[in-house]
Amino acid sequence: MNFLPVSTGLYRYDAQTQVYKAHGFDRNPWDRAVQFEDELIRKDAFPADSGFELRYPFVIEGFEALPRLELVVERGDRYDVTVNGHPLRLVQGQSWLDRSFKVFAIEPAWLRSGENVIKTAAQPFSIHHEPEPIFLLGDFTLRSAAKGWIMEPPRPLALGSWTDQGCPFYAGRMAYTQTFACRQVPARYAVEILESPGVVARVDVNGQSAGYIGWQPWRLDVTDRIVTGENSVTVTLFGSLKNLLGPHHRGPIRGSAWPNAFYHSMPVGPPPGKTYDLIDYGLSRPFSLCRE
Repeated sequence: MNFLPVSTGLYRYDAQTQVYKAHGFDRNPWDRAVQFEDELIRKDAFPADSGFELRYPFVIEGFEALPRLELVVERGDRYDVTVNGHPLRLVQGQSWLDRSFKVFAIEPAWLRSGENVIKTAAQPFSIHHEPEPIFLLGDFTLRSAAKGWIMEPPRPLALGSWTDQGCPFYAGRMAYTQTFACRQVPARYAVEILESPGVVARVDVNGQSAGYIGWQPWRLDVTDRIVTGENSVTVTLFGSLKNLLGPHHRGPIRGSAWPNAFYHSMPVGPPPGKTYDLIDYGLSRPFSLCRE
């Protein structure tokens, strides 16, 4: 399953600022004010005709049969959500990443080749409404476009960058398996990778966990798991939420993120996909089983 974060055409803080200004706030009070007792909560009394609607466009190309997608909206229970005019309903009891990230199912019949539009609407307005990117989940790959990304049919993954293979925002894990013939046991054996292509790598030998590779030198002693004859070795590489959640437009930021880091983007619409700041996860060369 692949992931695609979709912005409103405004960037995150631009959208929040415009929505809050339209309802009498300078900026998002949760980010730009300090609450004393229930000072902010007491302001949550707005006219019945107040509210807002946000549009989230995305593009689909190249599918013979349009994909079945899931949509994730943070606090989706506070919005009316549609795709191309079709109302969406929450999948009861299902969430993604966090219990506040609500899931909606999207039927292929509601999609079309070319541009599709998801809308989230809130009426009346509430101080608890905070516009954020939404997320599309499903079997697809992504191609960089002049504005953001284009959703294309899935294709098999191989060695190499996840981003180059159409999974720039993927925040899960991928497993790489090889078989090695070991004739001399007992002897000392170690699994070695030649780089640091993920947050951490888990090593399994013959279906049993052998440990983790997470620092230099990029190797792990697996002697206790090796048997005479064929051995199946799997290195499972883990990504992080940085590529998925951002920031994507502040330049290279590693190890931390803060609100101001999300203020940088194009004046209108997302920038070209190839300009997003992404960590290049993915095993580029086969790992080795070394006999010492």
